[in-house]
Amino acid sequence: MALAQKVADRFEIRRMAKPHMHRLSMMYKETINLGLFKNQEIIHIDKIDSLEVLRMDSALGDKAPAYCTGLGKSILAFLPDHELDHYVNTVDRRPLAPNTITDKDGFLQELSRVRQNGFAIDDEEMTIGLRCIAAPIFDHNHYPAYAVSISGPAMRLTHRALEEIKSQILKVSEDLSHKMGS
Repeated sequence: MALAQKVADRFEIRRMAKPHMHRLSMMYKETINLGLFKNQEIIHIDKIDSLEVLRMDSALGDKAPAYCTGLGKSILAFLPDHELDHYVNTVDRRPLAPNTITDKDGFLQELSRVRQNGFAIDDEEMTIGLRCIAAPIFDHNHYPAYAVSISGPAMRLTHRALEEIKSQILKVSEDLSHKMGS
């Protein structure tokens, strides 16, 4: 029964998120992702591709390390303490790009900033030239079950652009969390 509910929830979040994802796609013309955290990784469960030639290109079902992605950091920051402790003490935070945060203390400081701001930024941490802003989606238990993100080339997703986008990603996070019963 628990497995069936988890599968049903994934379909439900995809259905609820799609209109928000389309709106973000129309507003910012970048790739919009919906992900979940499982087995220390982020799994992409839905996306809308940017129509730009230069874009983030991931397929549904693709996995990425949570520690160096916006989707992952936005979920990790809000995990219950015992789950976060287990993650931090067991995951191998190997550098994937020069900006990857591999130091435990630095990583915990980053997650503290994410909790304070309500969103996470992947500032070329997984891939050089790629930036992402993400926010968690909380389920009816106020658990950070999913996350939504906007990703694209760093030359378009400048720090100034991310500053303008953050209010929209937070609005989508809040709305979807509310719809999930949080």
